[in-house]
Amino acid sequence: MTAGMLLLIEPGTPQGFALVRTARDALLEEAAQTIAPCAHDQPCPLADDWCHFPQRIARPEFQRGARAAPSPWEEGKFAYAAMARFAAEQPIWARAIREPEWNKAYATIKLSTHNGEIVRHRALKRHRAAFRHVKDLPWGIALEAPLATEDE
Repeated sequence: MTAGMLLLIEPGTPQGFALVRTARDALLEEAAQTIAPCAHDQPCPLADDWCHFPQRIARPEFQRGARAAPSPWEEGKFAYAAMARFAAEQPIWARAIREPEWNKAYATIKLSTHNGEIVRHRALKRHRAAFRHVKDLPWGIALEAPLATEDE
């Protein structure tokens, strides 16, 4: 019923993601366009996984006391889909659908690409610039072109 964009948000659990995925699939059948988090308008390729993002939420003082929480904030997880009647202003190659992970040998990031595939990009630590770039990519960032490989 929207004339522009519809934002679907559910808790970042497998069940919440399943609801968002079902609604996204139904909207795609009605010719909606995916704005985020996917970089494509094809069915979700995730299997045995779910797409969600963290959001830092300030805890009210009463909640900190009730939970005996030492931190004034918590990480809330959410699953979402931004769907529209129009295409995105600028097409993207991929979007980061997880925060990067790294160790002493490499950094990896999970991407949803424009052709409907899920790709794990890995940058070796010995290639310092590529390693730092992957390690510093924020969740949800849209990438206009493929990430550079170590040979480039």
